[in-house]
Amino acid sequence: GGEVAAAADAGACAGRGQRRRAGGGVALSELSVALPAGKASPSSSAQLRRAVEVWERDGVVLFPRLLSLPLVERLRRGVEAELRRDAAEALDRTHSIRQASSRTLRAVDVLEVSLAALEAIAARAGGFLRAALRSEVQVLLESSVMQTRSGAADQSFHADTGAC
Repeated sequence: GGEVAAAADAGACAGRGQRRRAGGGVALSELSVALPAGKASPSSSAQLRRAVEVWERDGVVLFPRLLSLPLVERLRRGVEAELRRDAAEALDRTHSIRQASSRTLRAVDVLEVSLAALEAIAARAGGFLRAALRSEVQVLLESSVMQTRSGAADQSFHADTGAC
């Protein structure tokens, strides 16, 4: 039975990933941690402890419904408009991705709607970010968008940088 992540699910990859699984993979339910409703970021809670545990064990944690669907739709429209506007000038990073056939990776400016999404993530998951990354400060180093077209091969969770 294939579980599918909703569009508003958010994942953070690059935890220590101490547990290695042979073969079959991990069900999304094993990687999901529901944060409390509202805007409060738990700084000490069962959800926070579980999220950090999943991160350290599996190298990924999913927060279902971290962003509202209206915000996800605004973000999608903003990014699509940015990609159309800058098609000829954008920094193409496709050479750095796995299975680049039917995929492109392009740098994009941090848009106003992107800032709203980042603020929502910080508000809801800031406690997790501080605990998992062991730092009070998180810095956005780049902003990119991957476009996947029909025919692209499936990919499992993986680190997007060699730093993971």
